[in-house]
Amino acid sequence: VKRSDIGALVSCMIIFNFALACQLSASSSAGEEVVIANLNKAIKLYQLSFNLQRNANMDGNVLFSLAVVNNLGICHRQLHNQEDSGKCFEYVLSTLMFLTDCGEVSELYKYLDGFFFNVAHLISQPTVAPAA
Repeated sequence: VKRSDIGALVSCMIIFNFALACQLSASSSAGEEVVIANLNKAIKLYQLSFNLQRNANMDGNVLFSLAVVNNLGICHRQLHNQEDSGKCFEYVLSTLMFLTDCGEVSELYKYLDGFFFNVAHLISQPTVAPAA
């Protein structure tokens, strides 16, 4: 492992943790302006972390990618950005389906159940029983 690869990996993790801190701060903030500001900071930091990971050719860490994009989707959903949220969750779903097709889910399932929960609405629509 090259020193520059380790530096990029550590940078990704630090940026991800800052993004997570902003996201969690938004969930405990009282004022709407503070919530929006913190969620927008989190979005920018998650995007930076994701792009840094891709540019450093560290695409092999699927769990990290899923966590970043999943959290991006949650932030967008909290900001009522349905289109961006949907794109994030579609990416998560397609990655999960790829892992399933490759037979990787059985080994990773204990880490993936929360991701499946967040994309369940894309797989099946809620049904309502007919009126009696």
